[in-house]
Amino acid sequence: GPERVLEIFAEVYAQVGRIGPHVEKRSWALHAGARVAYESGLWAEAGLAYRSGDRSPGDGHDQAFQSAERVDRFLIVESAEFGLDWDTNVRSLQFGFGLPVSAPLSFRLDAGSFWFNQDLRDPTGARWMGETHDRIGLEIDGTVSYAIDRRVRATLRAGMLVGSEVLDALTVEGHEESWMVAAGVEGGF
Repeated sequence: GPERVLEIFAEVYAQVGRIGPHVEKRSWALHAGARVAYESGLWAEAGLAYRSGDRSPGDGHDQAFQSAERVDRFLIVESAEFGLDWDTNVRSLQFGFGLPVSAPLSFRLDAGSFWFNQDLRDPTGARWMGETHDRIGLEIDGTVSYAIDRRVRATLRAGMLVGSEVLDALTVEGHEESWMVAAGVEGGF
């Protein structure tokens, strides 16, 4: 209708072939969801993402999807510049909301729950740390963006990751949470 726009999206990727003479590659990824945008500029989005993981490293079959694109919607879990850059062997359920306050100023809130698809294993095939830790956690991010002009944008992002079994296993004191703040200016030419 005239007051809102519905967008439904789906992307499916497959990686098949050989890596050298003894390794067969068979992996896949999916990103699907829906977005509703209103005339006021308010929008809401829900989606899911899946990137396959390798069940048995070292067996001659590589099932881990290797992303060639920049996935950094979430500051802690996905960002290659600031975060953990987990973009293989992961599935997530994601929600986002955005609101333009004025022509140059907008706000965005994202929430995503992340899990590993396969147990983490070392190169010998043994389970990582002898236990299963598949919950990466729930991340909530907030972004304030200000368009200085049509080619330059300043952003302030904050993210918080909670309930992470992986961080609990990696940190000496067993912390299950992390937070991060990043500010920057982006330019396009």
